[in-house]
Amino acid sequence: MKTLHVATILWGVINVVCLQAQTGTTDDSRAPQLGSLKGRFLYDGDPPKAAGQSRFDAIDPNTPVSRGSVGRVSGVELAYREYLQKGIRPKTGDNSLLVNKGGGIANVVVFATSTNITDTAVNMAKAQPAMLQIKDGQFAPRVLVVATNQPLQIENSDAIGFGFHLEAIQNQSVNLLLAPESKRELTFSSREKIPLPFRSDHQIWANGFILIHDNPYSAVSSTDGSFSFTDLPLGKWEFQAWHEKAGYLQHWPMGRFTVQIHAGNNELGNVKLSPDLFTK
Repeated sequence: MKTLHVATILWGVINVVCLQAQTGTTDDSRAPQLGSLKGRFLYDGDPPKAAGQSRFDAIDPNTPVSRGSVGRVSGVELAYREYLQKGIRPKTGDNSLLVNKGGGIANVVVFATSTNITDTAVNMAKAQPAMLQIKDGQFAPRVLVVATNQPLQIENSDAIGFGFHLEAIQNQSVNLLLAPESKRELTFSSREKIPLPFRSDHQIWANGFILIHDNPYSAVSSTDGSFSFTDLPLGKWEFQAWHEKAGYLQHWPMGRFTVQIHAGNNELGNVKLSPDLFTK
């Protein structure tokens, strides 16, 4: 009888599994419905001309260090020559507005501003740290986002000390010197309303921007102008767009736009931005 009872239970389990397979219902059906959002920012005109030669490009490592009118040596030039001695010529051109041949605008920051989006979402805190690398005398990426309490790992891959100076508004400001081939980790507890500039006080040609946001729904457009969000909770959410040359993108009032997020893929499409936005 015991054998018959066990066989009956097993048969019942098999029937339930088969029924779930037929109807497509499993325990995963209880999981919250999520959606994605994609879009692309395009420069609505001829791409701007690349910046001309900087004063650093003309430095010849085989010539003596130049001296100013009072006979002083430029500390900035000495810092740059330190890289030249190692066979590295850091890029020092103006990268504030990057537009590719297809018109894509890089480094547009997009972030969710709806105050209740974090209440609706499941715990989406990013476990992986955000990364800022120092390589060949420059920061990479130039523009990045980090959530509050998410680690920011700064890695100096060069054999030369490098500065990181961030003047925060809601968080404690940071001014540190990373030793050659070293790492530092930072966290920020408060949201900043806009992306903040950072720089190196020693290598003054190196700079960038960081957005410290209080939810994980923020993105930066890539070299082709595209951006994407994944795992957005369903609902009608407000987003805001910002660029270092334009501030809040006035394609919308204060750069704010609203999207209804449905389950699955959602498309903002191509957003064509007037060149006038980047000259004000």
